[in-house]
Amino acid sequence: DEGPWVPHYPRQNPHAQRPLTATDKPQLYDLTHSPTYALLEQKVTAFRYEFRTLEPSLSYLFDIRTLFDATLPNLSKMLTEARSRPSENDLNPSAADLAVDDTAWALVAMQASLKETYKLLSQRADYIRL
Repeated sequence: DEGPWVPHYPRQNPHAQRPLTATDKPQLYDLTHSPTYALLEQKVTAFRYEFRTLEPSLSYLFDIRTLFDATLPNLSKMLTEARSRPSENDLNPSAADLAVDDTAWALVAMQASLKETYKLLSQRADYIRL
């Protein structure tokens, strides 16, 4: 297990709960306690295999998004403070200023991409649950 891994947030996470034997490293896990999986297992359908991959993936992605959303305000504050320090020449932004701008943009872009990726996968899982 190389790490670190994002921790699990079981109280907020709406997806099938991970068994106690599952680590924080993203992996497939047993869904036999999930009512949706139990229903899909009674039918001969490929959806159960798709759900078996989607549900753990969404659970881990939800936890990543939860940690990122909680961390982003602190990172934004640190970046803003770093950016507000006067540079030697206000007419030419320093390399540090550009790095701060690039980092701020990257963080916002990652947050937006995480949310949209989660939304796409979640819509597919919702379709299967129907």
